[in-house]
Amino acid sequence: QQQKLFDFLVDSLRKERELTPRDLALMERLVTHDTFMDLRCDWAFKHIMYDKEVLMMLIGDVLGEDIVDLELDKLSQLPNEIDRYFAGDKNATMDVVAVTKDGSRIIVEIQQQRQRVFPSRIHYYGAAMLQSELKKGVAYKKLRPVYIICFMDYMMDHRTDQLVYRYSMREETSGEQLSNLMNIYLYELPRLKKTSMESMTAVEGWLYLLKNLHNFASKPEGMNPRFDKVVDLARFHHLPDEQQYQYIRAMISEEEKEDLLGGAYDNGYDMGKMEGREEGREEGREEALRKTARKMKEAGSDPAFIEEMTGIVL
Repeated sequence: QQQKLFDFLVDSLRKERELTPRDLALMERLVTHDTFMDLRCDWAFKHIMYDKEVLMMLIGDVLGEDIVDLELDKLSQLPNEIDRYFAGDKNATMDVVAVTKDGSRIIVEIQQQRQRVFPSRIHYYGAAMLQSELKKGVAYKKLRPVYIICFMDYMMDHRTDQLVYRYSMREETSGEQLSNLMNIYLYELPRLKKTSMESMTAVEGWLYLLKNLHNFASKPEGMNPRFDKVVDLARFHHLPDEQQYQYIRAMISEEEKEDLLGGAYDNGYDMGKMEGREEGREEGREEALRKTARKMKEAGSDPAFIEEMTGIVL
């Protein structure tokens, strides 16, 4: 059965692209060895979170809010995109959007690769969500808060080491809050140090599963039964053939992006190190990213995708 599935996936993908030996090795591992999907992959994350019960549990654990409905609740409708105000505006495409009882909007994102433009991107998402709430003639007081929850598989530079970083609009000296309209929660998976699910809080359990579930052959020991549905939805061989194909195609794409951008940062650091100065390192990173962006353009990548991944506008 596994060989049949592997052959089906290879035949299907070869109609779209040339498969490298690395692609084939990755596909063989996914089909024959992995019990669970890697939830850091955009496709797998959306597949899990577009189950209303699972998303309600996540939101409840992180924010203590109840979910009324999903903006989109069919996998075939992904990705989730806000209508542009002007034709020339940049798209705002998000992983998952939900709404609470009082009309507050919640954006849930997974970010596997480091992006220099990531802070700007999540602010743009939040601003686009706020802008979309009001129509002509509706008072500003009708604006409801936007919450952006980001799970990241890397660590940003912070002054402290903590599990969640919360940001809102506050006065710099006193900490007085100007409004609660924009709220950003960053969860950096590598900061989770616990290894036993028996001692984890609800939020820690989410971080552990996002970070590690694909490494398990069966349900993790000590896991709270409340996560059973998450684990069941993540079982690769429970997916229909078409969805297995979609996941593996997404995984191959994620691996390529990680190699591409990781190499750009490494090369940039080496170039800067040769200069022996901080500004040299930054210039090296910039030049390496420009080279990567040019290669992506030559390969036919969409300019918006190039900008999102590298921060470079060509």
